[in-house]
Amino acid sequence: MRRTLSKKIIRCFAVLIVLVTCFGCKTARSCSVGDYLSLLAERAGLSNDGAYLDGLVGWGVVKETDGKQSDDDLDYDYLALTIDRLIEGDNDDYYKVVQDKGWIKRNQKGNGKVDRKTAKSVIDKAVSEINSREYEGYYDFELCDNINRPEDYRYYDDGRLVTDEDHEVGELLYLEKEKAYKKIADKAEGFYVLKDPDFDEIFESIKIRDSYELDFSKAVDIPYGTVESEETVYENMGRQLLSSAISEKTFTVNGFRVSYSIKSNSIDAHISKNVNGINAFFDLSLSNIRPSYKWDYKDGKINEAYFRVDYNSSGELGVSVGKYHNLYLDFKDKDSSSFLNALKSVIKEKDDEVEATIKICEIKTPIPEIPTAFFNVDVLAKIYTTGKAEIVLSGTNSNGFEVRNGTLRVIDNSDKDVDFILGGSARAALGVNFNLETAKYRLMDVEADGGVRAAVSTTIHLYDDEGNMSSQKSNLPYSAVDDIARENNNVKICGDVSLNWLLDLCFNTSKTVLYKFGLWTKKTILDESDQVFGNKTHIENGTFMSKCTRKERPKNEEKQTITSNVEKIILEKYSAVISVNESYQIPVKALPEGYGKGDLVYKTSKPAVASVSDGIVRGISSGASEITIFTSDGKYYAALNILVSTG
Repeated sequence: MRRTLSKKIIRCFAVLIVLVTCFGCKTARSCSVGDYLSLLAERAGLSNDGAYLDGLVGWGVVKETDGKQSDDDLDYDYLALTIDRLIEGDNDDYYKVVQDKGWIKRNQKGNGKVDRKTAKSVIDKAVSEINSREYEGYYDFELCDNINRPEDYRYYDDGRLVTDEDHEVGELLYLEKEKAYKKIADKAEGFYVLKDPDFDEIFESIKIRDSYELDFSKAVDIPYGTVESEETVYENMGRQLLSSAISEKTFTVNGFRVSYSIKSNSIDAHISKNVNGINAFFDLSLSNIRPSYKWDYKDGKINEAYFRVDYNSSGELGVSVGKYHNLYLDFKDKDSSSFLNALKSVIKEKDDEVEATIKICEIKTPIPEIPTAFFNVDVLAKIYTTGKAEIVLSGTNSNGFEVRNGTLRVIDNSDKDVDFILGGSARAALGVNFNLETAKYRLMDVEADGGVRAAVSTTIHLYDDEGNMSSQKSNLPYSAVDDIARENNNVKICGDVSLNWLLDLCFNTSKTVLYKFGLWTKKTILDESDQVFGNKTHIENGTFMSKCTRKERPKNEEKQTITSNVEKIILEKYSAVISVNESYQIPVKALPEGYGKGDLVYKTSKPAVASVSDGIVRGISSGASEITIFTSDGKYYAALNILVSTG
């Protein structure tokens, strides 16, 4: 007996050990080299449309001499080697370098297998480090030897130079008054014809690096419109400043009124337009702009380049369409078919559209200690709206790139938030270009176009006298139809929302020196697949619903009477618990003689908690509300207590 029991216990322990071992294998499976390198390239910004090896080879992370196959198990030695190459390049003691950072433990052997979780953790730490490089200020310029500086000259915008000095075709000049480099393209009687030289004809070498927060107190402000009003605020002894702004400007473009102000650490703009009953505005702000950059150029070759801009952004888009409110009475008593025909005659498709791309300003901030060098910010806004919209969006952004061995990798890290009340399609985007310029040459730049796009499709539900419902899809703006239909019980409106993030990034536009070296790329980071609220798409009365609640109604009982000897309104239940967005039909059991359900009037004590219409209660927010049911003459009444729960 005891021997049999002992054997059973041993077998149980054996089975348990096998199960634990198998479970451990499944939860800590080793990562293959191919999966690891794919993940590394994606997180580091070296993957281009899924082709990860090209970027890793170009960056020097992967070499032919490694002898690794994609289906090999990843070990700690190869993990340390590739991570070290990603961060700093080749080191003889690469294993110690990674261990000293605490990313690999001392007891983890070089040939030990690495699971995916560990590999991902090390990758994330390494990428965070290379995406957050900071540099102390350092500047070193070496000009080409054959640049002359004419002393007495006149230069005209059409490229003519008049001077008594003798120069040769092909000669490089620096014009002190214009702070510009020029090249003599031709020689004519009485003047020279000048053109812009190539970048490498001016500079033998440039080494620049720095990290700092922009201070706009010495910036040059260039508006993109003709300024109507301008106020520059100076700090005078003994005088209190009237505004914290350094400068404020206002101009009008395409019917939009644009005003913006520049403060020491932010750019704030307000764009507005009022036309045909539409009041639209877009407020946007850029603040705490911190560039970090490195540029190493010598002998016509870019050895290294790093350009990252950290900044905070916020925007608020608002549109109100007021011209439909005076149509309430006209549409209130129309039957459903008449309503639809009249609606189409009043509202045209996209009748309430506001669309514009508005350039606001360029801010040129001089870089200390470097003559003719600037860090520039170009700001524009993109607005598109149909119907009502209130969208508030904000973000903490870090966008940039790094170049090594002629290979470009992307830096992007954005933390975004949005809040909105929506009644129509809308798009709000802040466009901004950050660029580094010296000697009027744009070395490198990052262009970001980020915001949100919302689209609302409209469904019109029409009821006939028998309570039957028919539905029609419509291209008419949701907010306009909802406004007009609000007081017509024969019509109910639904909307289906697609609200997604937008972020398009361009690294090194065609205006930059790096573009001419072929070091540029464009990426769509966020698009229609990046939904802000996930699967919350259906709205009724401005509230998200899990699904459409519009159903066919019970037959019209307006004149139907309930035979009863009661002298009061009797309900089947006098209390109910419902959830937010849930509907509940008030259960009327009996009425005094001579009254029908069509003679009842309903009132809610707390509209913010529960609404009521035609005997149907809908939960709005958590709390309690009393629903009172009256006869139309006020002679009889009853009360129903509703508790609205979020669970």
